[in-house]
Amino acid sequence: MSNFSKPDSKLDTKNHKNNSVSSSDHRAGDTEKSEEVRVVDKRWWVRSNENSKEEVRSNKPTYIEELEKKIIDKDEEIKNILVRHQHITKEFENVRARMKREIKKDSEKETHGVLIAFLEIVDNLDRALGSSKNQSADKNLAQGIELVRRQCLKTLTTHGVHQMHTTGSVFDPNYHDAVSVTPTSEAEKDNIIIETLKTGYVIGDKILRPASVTVGKLQ
Repeated sequence: MSNFSKPDSKLDTKNHKNNSVSSSDHRAGDTEKSEEVRVVDKRWWVRSNENSKEEVRSNKPTYIEELEKKIIDKDEEIKNILVRHQHITKEFENVRARMKREIKKDSEKETHGVLIAFLEIVDNLDRALGSSKNQSADKNLAQGIELVRRQCLKTLTTHGVHQMHTTGSVFDPNYHDAVSVTPTSEAEKDNIIIETLKTGYVIGDKILRPASVTVGKLQ
C-alpha cells in the first residue's frame, strides 16, 4: 500500500477562492486608482478658454433671457423716439421763432408806411405855416395850423418817432440825403449841412425817413 496521500480537495478549493479574492481585490484597487487619476491641462490658453466657457454659461431660463432681450430692445426704441421728439421740438421752436420775426418785420413795415404818410401831412402843415409867415394871412388860421402840426408830432412821438436836427451838423449819408451842394469859402462849413429842405425822422434806432439837405463844399 502506497504512502502517497491524495491532496485535500477542500484545501485546494479554499486556496483557489483566496487567490480569486486577492485577484479581484487587486483589480478593484487598480480600478479605483485609475478612476482617481485626473489629467489637468496646465496650458494657460486652454484654461482661459475653459473659464470663458464657464462664464458664458447662464443658469437663467430661456424665457427670462428672451424677456431681458425684449426689454433692451424696447429701451433702445424709446431712446430713439426721445431723440426724434427732441429734434422735432427744436425744429418747431425754430419755425415759430422765424415766424415771429417775419410777423414783427411785416408789422413794422406796415406801421412805418402809415407813419410816413403822417409825415407827409406834417410837411404840408410846415409849408402852410411858411406861407402864412410870408403873406398877410389870418393870425388865427396860422395858430390853428400850428396846433394841428403839434398834435401830429405828438402822435408820432407816442409811436417812437422823433425829428432829426440836421442844420449845422456834419453830413452823414446814412441819415441825410444831399439834394444840392453849396460852395463855401469857409473851411468850417465844408461838409456841413447848410439847410434842411425836408426834415428827417427816426423811429427807435432806425431811419424812418432821411433828411433832404443842402451841404456846403469848400472851394
